[in-house]
Amino acid sequence: MSALKYSTAFPIENGKYLSWEACNFRLSVLSPFLLDTIAGGMFPDKALQILQLPLTSLERHEIFEKAGHLIVRRSLRVVLKAESKTSLIVFAKAPVPGTVKTRMQSILGETNCLLLHNALARHALERIRLLDLPNLDKAVFFTGAPEEVLTYAKKLGIAADISVEIQFGENLGERLSNALEKKILCGYKKVVFIGTDSPLLGNDIIEEAIEGLGAHDVVIGPSADGGYYLIGFSDLIPSILEGINWGSSLVFDQTLELMKKNSLHWKCLKKGFDLDTCEDLVDFYESVRATQAIQTESSLRELMELIKQILEIKS
Repeated sequence: MSALKYSTAFPIENGKYLSWEACNFRLSVLSPFLLDTIAGGMFPDKALQILQLPLTSLERHEIFEKAGHLIVRRSLRVVLKAESKTSLIVFAKAPVPGTVKTRMQSILGETNCLLLHNALARHALERIRLLDLPNLDKAVFFTGAPEEVLTYAKKLGIAADISVEIQFGENLGERLSNALEKKILCGYKKVVFIGTDSPLLGNDIIEEAIEGLGAHDVVIGPSADGGYYLIGFSDLIPSILEGINWGSSLVFDQTLELMKKNSLHWKCLKKGFDLDTCEDLVDFYESVRATQAIQTESSLRELMELIKQILEIKS
């Protein structure tokens, strides 16, 4: 998926918009100089001053990322140097009532589903915060507008070493592909995606996935519902993210067929599960409440207490 399809226009001050075509023209004229300044280590904000676009700081940052993609593909394909670094990404939905944990809403209601979504997100972010590996960068990609995402990130209290970024694309496949392209073009040798719906996903599995990418094109963790709870890449391979029936029980099997079709070398992790239905929620609660993990992980204790309250109210 081309980065040019992320958006058709960019907002500037006083309610006006700058089309991508207009920005593209400026970049085509200035790209040789921009390439030199970027390669020389100039900070993005300084380089953006060359464009002389009346954008806010947040908008300048967003358009710089897209401009960087355009320059890389159309000119020298300059890649920022990263010494065999890995990018670990949590993919999460913005907390919009009525759009999260939708398969539970008819029983739990929108408010409880929103609370559950937020608790799962905090747990996933706490888990990766505790993962200490060399050459590992961590990020969370949210759906939603930039202002909404920043507000949500502040409420979650995301650790300083976890960058906050935005998903772009019409469906999950496009959003994953765009994020993968961005990280690969930034020089990362391994890119691993996880979601927020697998609270028992341990860091040992994430470490196994990262290690597996040293000898495989793709590492994938199948979930019991027919999807996957983790997917990792050692190269830009968007083809296995296309034509998938996202949200269905066919996701893993369709991905497997695409990997075979593209003659990829992949590693399959042990089967896991996602919290998608109320039955999943009950099973998870019953299986975890007596384990030692509850005593040692604050985010898991918070999640378990919330589930207990929800189940007691609905019983």
